[in-house]
Amino acid sequence: MKFSVLLSLSLACAMPAVAAPEPPAATSEADPQRLALARQAVDAIVPPGTMQRVMKQNMVQVEQAMLKSMFDMKGSDICKDCKDGGDRTLRDAIAEKDPHFEERLKITNRVMAEEIATIFARMEPGMKLGMARAYARRFNVAELSEINRFFASPAGASFARQSFEMMTDPEISSEMMAMVPELMKDMPAIMAKVKAAIAHLPPPASEEEDSPQETTS
Repeated sequence: MKFSVLLSLSLACAMPAVAAPEPPAATSEADPQRLALARQAVDAIVPPGTMQRVMKQNMVQVEQAMLKSMFDMKGSDICKDCKDGGDRTLRDAIAEKDPHFEERLKITNRVMAEEIATIFARMEPGMKLGMARAYARRFNVAELSEINRFFASPAGASFARQSFEMMTDPEISSEMMAMVPELMKDMPAIMAKVKAAIAHLPPPASEEEDSPQETTS
């Protein structure tokens, strides 16, 4: 169950955000005109209720696609040197220990999506303000004015309204989910490199060392 919760939270934080380079230096903090134009653009991109709708509609769909991709992998896909269970899927191995795992996970995902969507609804104003500040930092007054003129056109309004949700479109998410098996295959090699990179550091204290010593009378 912890796996499902962590995956749900990670997906919630990740969608539809993507990795971005460091933004330019903050030059718009003292320019209310740029911020006002940026907020106008953001209002077109993220109409009220967008974040809640996106999370509620797409989180379960994306998570189920990711889990299916993972559960259909065979032991041999993850561990090339494993001698036992190489032809069994991860789904088969889990089902042996918990026949109701998939049903339990499906219900968990649904509840998590509903609750996280509610949280994102509360976060929407702050998120939009952050987006506006980022737009104001990256685009000048002329550029923002041109963007808003485009968003005011029929084609621009349609693009703006849908652009925030595009990263959760099945055409895109399916390609992203297809990367999961490759990531799982490469994970042992990645972890080996991580282990080598931190080998010079002293090991963390063990639980026994952290816990207070028992005293005897």
